[in-house]
Amino acid sequence: MRSRAGALALVVVVVAAGFGAAACTGTDPYDALERPDPVEIEETTTTSEADLTGVPLAPVIGSTTTSVAIGPGPVTIVGHVEGPDGVVPGAIVQLERLVGDGSASMRVPTAPDGTWNASNVLGGRYRVRAWRAPDLASARPSIVFVDGSEGQQAIDLRVEPVGGVRVDVAVAPDPPIVGEEINLKVRVAERSVDAEGVVRDTPTPGVSVALGGSGDWAVGSPNPSTTGTDGSTIFRLTCGDEGAQPLFATIDRGESYALAIQPCVDPTASTTTTTSSPDDDGSPSSTSTSSSTSSSTTSTTEA
Repeated sequence: MRSRAGALALVVVVVAAGFGAAACTGTDPYDALERPDPVEIEETTTTSEADLTGVPLAPVIGSTTTSVAIGPGPVTIVGHVEGPDGVVPGAIVQLERLVGDGSASMRVPTAPDGTWNASNVLGGRYRVRAWRAPDLASARPSIVFVDGSEGQQAIDLRVEPVGGVRVDVAVAPDPPIVGEEINLKVRVAERSVDAEGVVRDTPTPGVSVALGGSGDWAVGSPNPSTTGTDGSTIFRLTCGDEGAQPLFATIDRGESYALAIQPCVDPTASTTTTTSSPDDDGSPSSTSTSSSTSSSTTSTTEA
């Protein structure tokens, strides 16, 4: 009985050994995974936080700005606006409170009697102006100091008419040379005041401009001439004599405007100089006269 049991145990061991060998052949889909390489961990060091409290900051170019207020305050500013024909209703008054390089502003309208008021404002330095589009504006703003104490202070303003046609001129060469052709540009524009109180010149195209006057001028281009899209037209003229030569521009509305032109110069004109020589006793007894002539060349360019 013992010999048979020992033989059976040997068979079981052999079978088990064979199964283990088959498991290591690599054909089984459930082969054991290969052992991975160990993970390399980098060594780290710790440092204390840098102390930057002693590092100075670089300077910044410029200045610190603060907002400027115009109110609320204890002051009421009142006034009225007048024009050439009396009080001006429907005008706009702009008040700017100035503090250093900054400012704060407000606008108030005028009543039918031309009066206005700005309530609950602060004291200080103010720049004040008025306008009424499209024809009236202050020639220059008023700079006033408003006391900051409680109560009313009055500022009266005046506006002037600025609307209508404006005719200006440019000449090349300037001043004109006698006997040489010049370019004379005449510009026609409508001047008006916009809603912001700014005086603007709007070029007027298609306007007929005719030159005339009592000066000694010869016109070498069409006269009259019509303004282009920029409101201007160019004439070619020749001045016939030195000195002031009045010239006017008449537009198709029948209005005439004097053109501001420098007096004509004649570089070839003679200059006479008189000198005297004293006698032996020191008293003047004889005179001599000399004359000189100068000339120059001038080129005419488009104005």
